Amino acid sequence: MIYVCVGTYPMQFNRLLSMVDQLIAESVITDDVYAQTGASDYDPIYYPHIAYLEKSAFDQMLAKSDLVVCHAGMGIINNALEMGKTVIAVPRRKKHKEHVNDHQLSSARAFSERGHIILAENQEELVQGIKTASTFQPEIRSNDAEGISLCIAQKLSDLDRVLNDSSLVDNSK
Repeated sequence: MIYVCVGTYPMQFNRLLSMVDQLIAESVITDDVYAQTGASDYDPIYYPHIAYLEKSAFDQMLAKSDLVVCHAGMGIINNALEMGKTVIAVPRRKKHKEHVNDHQLSSARAFSERGHIILAENQEELVQGIKTASTFQPEIRSNDAEGISLCIAQKLSDLDRVLNDSSLVDNSK
């Protein structure tokens, strides 16, 4: 079963829902599909859907799925990866009035470049992702606490240096 999830952001994501409908109509997608459609006003033709799910129902759908096709929200991506699911992320885009900026594109590209997810920026890439999903082996993410701590320490050190740099202080007042 393919679980399509657009999240809870209060803007439509009709583009993803209509792409899935078209791929079912063209028999590119032959598996069962269930979707969480959020604030979208597109009414899928070929698959059951619901606007929002309670957390427990959401987790059940995620657990039952073989493939997750979703917006590039960090919550759904992280939850799906933690459950060992293959993820195809389709970022919401500002130019399509799906979000106020393109941060999902940046996040999805970063996850894709590290081999954690399949990125689909358009319908052609979604088709390719669906065709390769069954053989996709995501890279295991690690929680590098030491690396994160070092990064934070370096940023704090940089900030401290800037704040204490007397050449940056305006003494003319």
